[in-house]
Formats: sequence, structure tokens, C-alpha cells
Amino acid sequence: MPVPVRPARVRAASLPEVTRPLIEATDRISREIRTVIFGLGPTERTVGLRAQVVTLAEESAATTGLAPTLEFAGPVDTSATEGIGAELVGALRATLDAVARHPGVTGTSIHVAATGAELRLVIVVDGLDGAASLLPDDVLHTVRARAARVGGSAFVTTGPARQTTVAWQVTGGRALADPA
Repeated sequence: MPVPVRPARVRAASLPEVTRPLIEATDRISREIRTVIFGLGPTERTVGLRAQVVTLAEESAATTGLAPTLEFAGPVDTSATEGIGAELVGALRATLDAVARHPGVTGTSIHVAATGAELRLVIVVDGLDGAASLLPDDVLHTVRARAARVGGSAFVTTGPARQTTVAWQVTGGRALADPA
């Protein structure tokens, strides 16, 4: 007799509240494992967007002593054109350099997603009091300009618990590489 398989989030709706953090942690670990597996691709692709983001995260960890959490979704390496990928990497580098100058940072998460006609970078920084304390005007200008050069946008928001989010995105046909 076959056992129906349902995603953890569907099953979670019927479980007690105490199990939710465990399910969320398991989902996060699964995403991290997928990130590692996708990173084990052929060695000739070592300069892809994913590898560049991982390299910047490693450099940031060496500078700050805090390893950023990385999460990738979708075909990141094959979706972004070289020019758009370069602008995303530049925006990430500028943001991580600004983060490294702040001793109050307690953690950083980097999310890169290629979905449909969108390429999105989200950097969440914990331990800061707001956007103004994270990105000086020149860095914010750089991040926004790198998005605008490829038809995208960037913005900074502050959230609960001393959290600052930097979002950079390109939407539309320019975000994806031509598959042909």
C-alpha cells in the first residue's frame, strides 16, 4: 500500500506548534544541502555566478569572522547574462564591504534566486539599527546604479530585531540569458 508523500509545509499545518521550528530548520538545511550539491558541478564552470557569490561570502567570512548563510534558488549559473551577473556581484561586494566595517553585525544571509524572468539578490544583515547605519550614501548609490545599469532596481529596508535588508533585482527579459 503506497504511502502518500506530502511536502513538509503541508504536513506541518496539522502538527502541533512545537514542531514548526523543527520543520523550518529541516527545510533550511535541505536548501543548504541543495546549494552544496549544485555547487559540485563540472569544474569548467568555476567562474559562474554561484561560484563568484560563494567566493565573496568566503572573503567576507575571512574579514569579519562571520560566515554568511548562503541560499540559491533556480538556475542561477545559466540564467543570468554575464553583464547582469557582474552587476549583481559588484552590488554584493559593495554591500559586504560596508557590512565588514560595522562591528555590531551578528550575522549575514545572502539569497540569490533566478526564477522566471527575475534575478534577485537579497542580503539580510543582523545586528544593525537601520539602513542608514549599514550603507553610506556612496555605497547605496553604487548598489542602485549597478541595478539601474541593467534595467533593475535596489532598495534597503529595516525590519524587526535590528535587521537590515538590501534587495537588488532585475525583472523582465533582460534578466535571463538567451537559452539558444
